[in-house]
Parts: sequence; C-alpha cells; structure tokens
Amino acid sequence: KHSKKKKKSVNNKFEMTKNSVYIWGLIPDGVEKVRKIKQWEPLKIKQKNVEGNPIKIRAGAHWYAFLTDKGNVYTWGEGKGYRTGNGSIVETGVPQKIKFPNSALIEDICIGHWHGLALSTTGQLFGWGKLFDAKEPIPLTIPCKVKKMACGLQTAAILSDVNELYVLGSNEMMQLGLPSPVKVKSWKKVNVSNKLIAHVAFGAKFAFAITLSGEVFGWGKNDGGELGRLHKGQCVLPRQIYVNMEDPAVSVSCSVGERYCHASISTLSGKCYTIGSGYKHKLGHGDSESITSPRVIDFFVKQNLQVLRPINGGIHSSCLCSDGALYTFGCGSDGRLGHKEGSNYVYLYKETEPRAIESLGKCVMDADFSYYAGCAITSKNYRPPPLHRSSS
Repeated sequence: KHSKKKKKSVNNKFEMTKNSVYIWGLIPDGVEKVRKIKQWEPLKIKQKNVEGNPIKIRAGAHWYAFLTDKGNVYTWGEGKGYRTGNGSIVETGVPQKIKFPNSALIEDICIGHWHGLALSTTGQLFGWGKLFDAKEPIPLTIPCKVKKMACGLQTAAILSDVNELYVLGSNEMMQLGLPSPVKVKSWKKVNVSNKLIAHVAFGAKFAFAITLSGEVFGWGKNDGGELGRLHKGQCVLPRQIYVNMEDPAVSVSCSVGERYCHASISTLSGKCYTIGSGYKHKLGHGDSESITSPRVIDFFVKQNLQVLRPINGGIHSSCLCSDGALYTFGCGSDGRLGHKEGSNYVYLYKETEPRAIESLGKCVMDADFSYYAGCAITSKNYRPPPLHRSSS
C-alpha cells in the first residue's frame, strides 16, 4: 500500500513577505537600545510579525516608516518627541506597528523630521509627533478631501482633490508661503499665484510646488540659490522659478538640511534638473558650483535613462530611474550613498555624478532619504511604471 505523505502545514500568523526593506548610512544598529552605526551598504531589515508587503517607505530624522499593502504602518528609530507614533520615546531598531483610532487602514504616509501624517482608506487624516503634540496618531480636522501630503522640518502640507494647497507649522523663514512669520496651528490655504497645484515638497526652510501645467514655484529661505536668487534671504510669497525646460515639470524634491540647500526637478519626459548649492558635488554636474537656474543632469541623458522621481538628502541627492535602479551622488560620508567603497575613505567620500547602488539591483520600487541615511523597498516582481504621466 502506498500512503500519501501529508504536506507539512504552516501555521504562521503572517505570510512571508516578498518585498525587502533596506536602510543604510548612519542608522540604528538593530537592537532595542539603539546606537548609531555607519552602514556603507544597504542592510536588509528583518520583518518580524509584519502584516502584508511593504509598498512605500519614508525617512525622517533618525527614524523610518513603511506602509504595507494591508494598510498597516510600521516605524522604528529614535523616539524623541514621539516621532515614531507608538506612544513612547524609547528608541528601537525593530519596525513596530503603530495603532490608529478605530483600527483605521492606511493608504498613504508622509513623515517629517519629528512628525508623521497618514491618510486612511476612508479619507481621514491622522497626525502624530512633535508638530501635533501627539504621542500616537490622532484624527486631524481638515478643510478638504486630501489627495497628497508633504512634510518638512516643522511643517506639514496637504493637497486637496481640487488641487488647492493647505499648510500648517512653523513659518519663521516664510517656508509656509504665508505673509506672517508666526506658527500656524490650523490649516491655512496658500495662494500660489492663483494656480492649481499638482505636487508640493518641503525642505527644512523652503518649499517648492508644481502647478497642473508644469510650472515651478518656490518660497521660504534662499540659502544657496535654490529659489533662483543670487542673494541670501527670504522669499515671503511663492514666486515662479523660470526653468528652461523642454517639457512640464512633474515632480520636485527639496534638500532636508538647513544649510547648503538645493532642489531637484523631474519632467514629463524623464529629465532631471537641479538648482541651488553645489556643495559636495550634490547637483550631479561633476563640480561643486552653485547655480540659480535649473540645469539638466547630463549623465541621465547620455545613459538614455529617465528619472521617475528625484529624492534629495541634505548634502547628497538621488534619483529613481526607468531601469529600476536607485542612483546616488554627492557626499558619501557615513555611508549615506549606499556604496561599499566609502568605507575605505578616512574623510569625504563623494560621487561627482550619479551612480547606481549595485546591491539593490534594478528592482527598487520606492526609496527615501534623510540627512544622514537612506532607505528603500525592493521587489523581484517590480517593473518601473510607464514614463509618460499626467501632472495632475
């Protein structure tokens, strides 16, 4: 008699995830009492008890958050100011699920230096951390249906379903685009030359917006020419950044540091332009020259690569590209560029032009950077989306 062998049953509470999460740079060392270590190559994070597949990841000031396809949010890193949203200031090197009121499921996340935002599948907006004086996510009163979100050092912004911009937080450097330098505690509408807004990004002390027609506007502190001005100072209200581009802008990223600021702009055809401080070669033009007019990064043009999304750190930059790779350039100290060769340098390792992080391969579905570190999600099944996107 032949007996059939029973298949070994697996009673794991959570399914094995196929997407991988990586961090590098000056990062938590993976133990409960966190100390910072220099990680030169991307380090794979253990996803203990993670429900679902990570699909979106963001980096704050020494902390991280990712969203899964099951609508759950996990955070880890420094807890000071309750930035991780788990009700504690204790630091952790292990991703922990944060709890939302009424067990809300989340469809989008955005985090700043000390705070976070999350949008539920039913349209409820939640906030936590220093900006909202909340140890855990709390429901926020909003003036509109939220389509997109953005966070800065001490700022938050939302875009409505009719492409209007609302902001709150610190306005000491006029980074909110409002005429009075006072802290704004409730959502205020920003008038960007009566234009409808498709995309917004905040740095530490300045911000950029892209209109539905692909025009670029900036405001706040002008430190390194990032607002198209030679002299340092403040741009009180949004002003147009005149860009000699062949097609409309669709995405922008602002550097997260308070000094040597710059911005990166991608267009509908996949070209990437940078403007502002060239400190540490972070503009991608092969030199450290600062510029007050956006200039295209020739490397991507020569390599026939299209930039899907630019992502700025503080003194370095990166781009997610059409080949599925993540390219980094600028200052590589502390491992922030993700290249192992940096460990051989005593001081100031840098890449003067974009270079792909080889160990991540060509399956990077999302990535983000803080001042000191980077993070990414990779998937073997990932294929970059079609390039031609609507700016709406």
